[in-house]
Amino acid sequence: MLVHVSANSVIFIGQKTYTIDSKNRVAVQPSWRPENGSDVVLIYGKSSGVPMIKVVTPEQLAAHRAKIAASTAMNEAEKTAKRRNLAARCWEGSINEQGKLLIPRELCERLNLQPEMEVLQIGCDDYFEIWKKTDFHEDTQLNLEEASKQTSYIANDDVGGF
Repeated sequence: MLVHVSANSVIFIGQKTYTIDSKNRVAVQPSWRPENGSDVVLIYGKSSGVPMIKVVTPEQLAAHRAKIAASTAMNEAEKTAKRRNLAARCWEGSINEQGKLLIPRELCERLNLQPEMEVLQIGCDDYFEIWKKTDFHEDTQLNLEEASKQTSYIANDDVGGF
């Protein structure tokens, strides 16, 4: 489901299961597809140690890089290291005219994705995530167990803030 907040802002909510095809492509929810010809950025990350892919726009990536550059909490060496780490985890992507997103082979290997395997697309406000279906359920269980130990829920996301 896609919720329009304003003319330029959308919030991705909900989840949908899709199957990876033999060419490592996965359909993207129709309401989540950008305009034809628009690019996306795939960012490899982990949540609770479980691998996943964040799908963001190039503009979102640029805004995050600018936020790192403007940070006063880090020195220049730390900023460089953070930008390098982020860039090393990014892959350029696009959604074809059939609404399918190619997941690069290296990302498929990192998530242990195989053709005909089910993946979940999870809406996360202004971006969405792609998870191996069984891994998402494992991560959700880990987060629920951790949350039950705390008085308030704090997301356990070690993707470096993005």
